[in-house]
Amino acid sequence: AYLARDAFTLLDETEKEHVFIMCREYGHAGAINYYIRSIPAAGSFNADYRNWFPKQPYELKGIIWVDRLYENME
Repeated sequence: AYLARDAFTLLDETEKEHVFIMCREYGHAGAINYYIRSIPAAGSFNADYRNWFPKQPYELKGIIWVDRLYENME
């Protein structure tokens, strides 16, 4: 969750308005949405989480992709 937040904070303000956080697993999206409230809600096509995508369309210009969450990255 914190790596997604860190990636989001690297974007400039214009990019932040047009980015979506996409997760491979719904558990990753749930963790981001629960623990990190300072970034846009994450989504996933995994399981029923695909039904929780934002309803309002917006101009998408980028994706932050979350594949796996590692506790110790070297």
